[in-house]
Amino acid sequence: MAVVRALISEDEDKACEGMELFDEIVECEVGMVTPHLPDLIQFSLQVASNSSLGDNLRVKALSFLQWLASLKKKSLLKQGLLPSVIRTMLTIMATPHPGGAEDEGDATTETQSPISLAAQVLDILSLHLPPEKILSPVLECVEPWLESTNHFQRAASLIAIAVMVEGCSVHIKNHHLPALLQIVYKGVRDEEKVVRNASLFAIGQFSEHLQPQIAEYSGELLPVLFQFVDHALQSPLQEASALTKIFYALETFCEQLGPKLVPYLPVLMEKLFVALSSPDVHNCIHVKELAISAIGAAANACESEFLPYFDRTINLLKQYIMLPHHQDTLILQAQAIDTLGTLARTVSEDNFRPLAAECVTLGVALLQGEDPDLRRSVYGMLASVSCVIKEEMCGQLEPVVGRIFQALVSEEGVTVHYASSEVPFLDFDEEEEEEEEGEGGERGEASSSMLDDSRAIEGYTVENAYLEEKEDGLNALAEIAGNVGPGFVRYIDDCFREANSLTEHSHEGIRKAAICAVATFCRLWYRWLREAGSTDLEELQFLTNSTVLSLAATARTDSDRNVVGASLESLENIFKSLKGTEFKLAPQACSSVLVSLQDILHNKAQCCGVEAEDSGTGDMSEYDSVVLECAGSVVGPFAVVAGGEAVLPSLPQLLSPLIDRLAPKSSVPTGLLPLVPLRNCWMGWVATPVSYWSCTLCS
Repeated sequence: MAVVRALISEDEDKACEGMELFDEIVECEVGMVTPHLPDLIQFSLQVASNSSLGDNLRVKALSFLQWLASLKKKSLLKQGLLPSVIRTMLTIMATPHPGGAEDEGDATTETQSPISLAAQVLDILSLHLPPEKILSPVLECVEPWLESTNHFQRAASLIAIAVMVEGCSVHIKNHHLPALLQIVYKGVRDEEKVVRNASLFAIGQFSEHLQPQIAEYSGELLPVLFQFVDHALQSPLQEASALTKIFYALETFCEQLGPKLVPYLPVLMEKLFVALSSPDVHNCIHVKELAISAIGAAANACESEFLPYFDRTINLLKQYIMLPHHQDTLILQAQAIDTLGTLARTVSEDNFRPLAAECVTLGVALLQGEDPDLRRSVYGMLASVSCVIKEEMCGQLEPVVGRIFQALVSEEGVTVHYASSEVPFLDFDEEEEEEEEGEGGERGEASSSMLDDSRAIEGYTVENAYLEEKEDGLNALAEIAGNVGPGFVRYIDDCFREANSLTEHSHEGIRKAAICAVATFCRLWYRWLREAGSTDLEELQFLTNSTVLSLAATARTDSDRNVVGASLESLENIFKSLKGTEFKLAPQACSSVLVSLQDILHNKAQCCGVEAEDSGTGDMSEYDSVVLECAGSVVGPFAVVAGGEAVLPSLPQLLSPLIDRLAPKSSVPTGLLPLVPLRNCWMGWVATPVSYWSCTLCS
């Protein structure tokens, strides 16, 4: 810290490079940080809050705080560091943005600025801390700011509330929703644009994470959102960021309303059709993109009630899908294809079937394009159409599956970064290299050559669009396989191999999609062969056991909770699909599942964090609670397949955390959900010792 502090006044770039060492230590040896945590936190807060420093250095400090927020959450609470972190983040979020009027003071943008990173730190805290430990101090800090004459403080307060919603959704729904909605209502009527934009972002977050309770306020919220849309379409000076927030709030709220949107559908569709048909709207392409997306959300919510608008919508979508290839309008084409896929899922099969063959033909043609965003829209649309035509799609599978395979193995979008000739500040090999050169001879030359080679490539980056294409391609393959049925079997082996090769990808979204796809292919393959009367299932049983082993290991060792949740859900689905069959779970697979479930249920898995061993169920964040519930849901189906004899010795370790979840001490209420795995466990074996159940349930 002393070295970095000294470098800050001399060379901020080298100070940034020095701070990377903090990241390396936290990632590799996080235990080394614990004795120095207060000093590291205070140092990072000082750097992050110093507006005289460059954004790169401040962003580096905030990124390090994100690491600490996720890995040292318990220490933050124990050492009383949380209040200072919250206050500093809010202060940064309330700083006017120097980049211009459009995003001034905006903490909701995806740019890597100190303002947006500060909001992300609060978001990370809400996802990793118990809700009452983070939400209450945040609300205490923002309460006086909500009445401040400084509009950036009012906006920062609303953004802070918004980023709390995902991680504290259950707690907010149970204790704070009416009061927070009143704050948001006041914000959308604020005279300052930055405050209104923050309120719209909050409405979108509320709509996304506070269902079904938020739907009760549709009569108050929708008229306000409609007014914003009208103003956006009439104002020649409406900026792109403001438009995005208006339509984000509208689309998210409408989609989450479901059938309750039907009474408002005529007014909504009239406004969206105006947005699509008017050539005079400012930011015309952006408005049309947002309107097309909102139409998809409305169709998704209203389903068959959307039929009166179906024909007109299809005619409009065709106009945009058939646009000549141009970079400016490509986004409209992709969004129109997305919405077309939504219509295939939501209107009845009879109404969409006449369009299905045309959609598949169009999709196959568009897959030859070079834009990854357009291709992944086509993947989703074809998966949606497969819900309608099912096995009739067999004849068109070859080009679809082949193009997705190309995307999965492609290295498009990969940029290689080469090291400069200048010796890096943290090149600890410099002295060693000089010593070896001094020795002379072949050894020195060889060592120098190796160092030169190692410095040739400094790193790689991959464009998000190509990563998202892989993720969407995996999801589409799995869905198409399930819809097409046994006709897909000739591709299943290759699909399984390609998906399995991506289960350890560095991108968590791709890992999650690959895990779900592998489990789906495994289940479908086993089911199709059994239905076909095949008796040679030995190889497939080996493959299924290997998949179970892999999923169990991922659930225990992956640090991303979404990936862990997907692994557990995939295990649950596999075990449910094997119920009633003669499948034999290999002892090694059985043991691996038991170890993983015990580690997760006792907060010892990697995703629980390095400090979780000392945490009880009362110290869980809501996301941690979801992972525990996913693990609990696996116990019953697993017991059915493995048999009571295999599971019984581990019964106390598996069930005690679930029973603890029923106790009043748990800070995250789960209702009767833990009773579901308990019930399934009871059904998993014939003879369960009554003495154990009596002791457990009465304790």
